[in-house]
Amino acid sequence: MVLKFIKFMVKHWGKNLNNRTLDEKLTVKGKIETALHSQTSLYLKPLCRKLKARVLPDDILDSLVKICLQLIDRNYIKANEFFFGNGDRKCAMANWSYYGRYTRKTWTRAYRLQARSSRIK
Repeated sequence: MVLKFIKFMVKHWGKNLNNRTLDEKLTVKGKIETALHSQTSLYLKPLCRKLKARVLPDDILDSLVKICLQLIDRNYIKANEFFFGNGDRKCAMANWSYYGRYTRKTWTRAYRLQARSSRIK
């Protein structure tokens, strides 16, 4: 259910983007929307692969089901709470654990370079 919902939403979003006029597509806002769709599709591919192979951990799958059900009911605030806030925090925590290491290394490296350059001056 979750995989079909994600694919449907991305496909529907893409159709809406393609139905725009050429003038709308060529504006800065149109290019940003197109880039956002492409980036989102790219970032969702690993999740879709895990859903298709049925190897996604059960706690994350349960959280995704709750989020999708809230989105279907158009209760976006409740869906956001399930991801970030008062609801089940497993989805947001899983997202952080996948990307947290890379971000910390990048920021630490940038901080060291900045500190080194300030000492040289």
